Amino acid sequence: MRCLKFINCLIILFITINSLHAQSGMTGLFNPVDSVGLYQMNIDVETFHFSGLLLVKRLNDSTIRLVMNSEMGPKLLDMELYPSRYKLHYAFPKVNHKRFLKTLYDDFGTLFQVRIRNKNLSVEHSQNGYSTTYSPGKKTQIIYTADSLSNLFTSGRVMEGTSVSSKFLYVFEEGTSNISFMKLEHLPFTMIISLTRL
Repeated sequence: MRCLKFINCLIILFITINSLHAQSGMTGLFNPVDSVGLYQMNIDVETFHFSGLLLVKRLNDSTIRLVMNSEMGPKLLDMELYPSRYKLHYAFPKVNHKRFLKTLYDDFGTLFQVRIRNKNLSVEHSQNGYSTTYSPGKKTQIIYTADSLSNLFTSGRVMEGTSVSSKFLYVFEEGTSNISFMKLEHLPFTMIISLTRL
């Protein structure tokens, strides 16, 4: 019975993803249809490990909704991400801590480029490519780095003052702008988020 419910959930998720591909894309640094969909998710926080599925759905030009399920099926988190805040629909009691939820907002908002909407930016060019810097907060800067061959953002970092608080990377399917893997890693403490597109 439980297996049947899980299979039904997967079928609904895949139908939702197919309908997302039919929607028009929101403006952003890369094609958002490539960043919207279903991901195998792994989150390591110090000695704890979470894994499961992450469904990302674009609600409008600057808002996305995240639904995080564990491998065994129960929903862990359901939240909407806006450029400067988040709205919580549900959080499993063990993850319902304000500091942890704010960290997830910052991380997923950075990876899916929600936090940079309508923010000031500067562009710096180099021989290897260019970087675009956004300032979503007084002391916070998000820097996306593009490679000159593909012209796609492949990595970046989040600066808090003069120190790097986290770094992230994007891996694309060869010859396309389709994201196949994303990873964000915090530097002051151990927290790593890995997303593999299904």
